[in-house]
Amino acid sequence: MASTTQPVPDSVTPTPGTTTSPILLPDSRCRVQRNVVSHLGRNWEPGFCANCGKPGGYFDTASNFAFYLCVPCSEKLPPIEGTYMVPDEVFFQKALEEQAEKYGRELTGPELVEVLKDDSNSLTKLCKDRQDFNQIKMS
Repeated sequence: MASTTQPVPDSVTPTPGTTTSPILLPDSRCRVQRNVVSHLGRNWEPGFCANCGKPGGYFDTASNFAFYLCVPCSEKLPPIEGTYMVPDEVFFQKALEEQAEKYGRELTGPELVEVLKDDSNSLTKLCKDRQDFNQIKMS
């Protein structure tokens, strides 16, 4: 397989203190939107593992970028510099454990929305540790 390099836009500069260029990650969605699903008032398009192409859930069509690695690929590839990864399964398990400990059960969607409005709540703190937390709009 041939290796290709992507040109680095002039607006992208290396992190201060580093000598290497930033890594440009590929978008994990199709170039042309296909199989868009409407759910909860938003449109979602399928995404795929950036390494092997395995289906990887759905991404909000309003987002300007989506990168996904499946669990097997994320385990066999070296870590991506400057990122922190927690598999979704691990995050959701931690969130369920926190709900069970604090509330004795899994919360409903509307209950989660209310709980996440309280910045002092331990579940809110756990969720804010996810990099995509601020991209989620709660009504």
